[in-house]
Amino acid sequence: MNEIKIYFAGKFDFSANGEKLEERLKNDYRSILLGDSKKLTYADEKAKLNNYPIHYNGCFYCEQASNGDYTSTDCKFIVRQEIKSVIEADIFCCVFDLDFSVGTIVELMDAAFAKKRIAIFFRNVQNSYEIKSEYWFAITRAIEICKSNNTIIEIFDYNDSVLPVLHNWLSNLVFTKKYVCIRFEKLEENLKEFTQVGQMDFTNKKVLFYESNNNKIIIETYKTNLIIVKALNEIHNKGLIDVTNNAIYEDINIEKGNIICNAIIEGTDGVGKTTTIIELIKQGIVCQDRSKIICDYMLFDVLMEDRCSAYKNYLDNTNDFVIFLVNNSKEELESRINKRETISTFDKKAYEYNMLYEETYLKMKELNLKNPIELINCTGLSISEQEKAVKDCILRRNRYE
Repeated sequence: MNEIKIYFAGKFDFSANGEKLEERLKNDYRSILLGDSKKLTYADEKAKLNNYPIHYNGCFYCEQASNGDYTSTDCKFIVRQEIKSVIEADIFCCVFDLDFSVGTIVELMDAAFAKKRIAIFFRNVQNSYEIKSEYWFAITRAIEICKSNNTIIEIFDYNDSVLPVLHNWLSNLVFTKKYVCIRFEKLEENLKEFTQVGQMDFTNKKVLFYESNNNKIIIETYKTNLIIVKALNEIHNKGLIDVTNNAIYEDINIEKGNIICNAIIEGTDGVGKTTTIIELIKQGIVCQDRSKIICDYMLFDVLMEDRCSAYKNYLDNTNDFVIFLVNNSKEELESRINKRETISTFDKKAYEYNMLYEETYLKMKELNLKNPIELINCTGLSISEQEKAVKDCILRRNRYE
């Protein structure tokens, strides 16, 4: 993908303290996206956004004249330079706040008539109009122009901060693959090839940026424990499920909390955990494939008393709930295991571990926990029947809690 050029229009934010211009511009959303307020202060044709493979085409507080000097007083020069930057950009993005900005309106009209792809972000306010913005007239006019030009225009509103909405838009603009993470320890194996290059913290999620020689990824960890991975190029990892073309996982649905993601599926190899999880993910129900604490103690050389004690402590301190899947047909388990290309030591004892899961569940049931483990016996069930049983269990627990 060729690097996209974006022009960001909007009133400059001088709310930060400091004597120098770049110090006062530190809170500006463009300074944060650029990673350095100095990059916003003085025009630089090589400027790029900090964590996104996007070229920053302006605007800058001080435009650079042909003689190398910077100007902020020559009105004709500033207008010519900024409109030139708008015309040279691939995408025009404007952010409207509650302070009037005639420059942003004029640039928006120029971008619309120049048939640019446009993204408009406005602060949500209460009014009687369909578009809840002080700038409803300019936004409506831009929409009309873009419709007549058959060009793309996108409209986004925000309340407290534009940065989370901008992040979603920018990441979806260039990061073409989207995955749900169901086993973070598997993802960590991939991360050994990457270097962390940035971080952004929002109210409802933490965003980490990584890059390697041939890929860039974003890991979004939500407070609901949902982990979304966005990537420039395809990733092959057993801990990731591709949801690129699933509309359920559009950012707006995730932000509204429409994804259920508080269950962990446990069980022996061959019991159908991953297959069930994949089917549920298609419906917006995300389950984690195994829990480290469960795996660490579900071993034959661990005493049942120690195992139950560890699990009780774990369950008492989490809002997630654990579902044990068991299948008491040794023949069925071994048939599934034998179809694998590589059979591990754990695979060979799948049935024995299956019985250990059931025995552990029965012991844990005696403890009368407020956050109990659920058990689903999948013996003789088809995959669709197993998926329905797990889904019903999750929905029941969510209604109950």
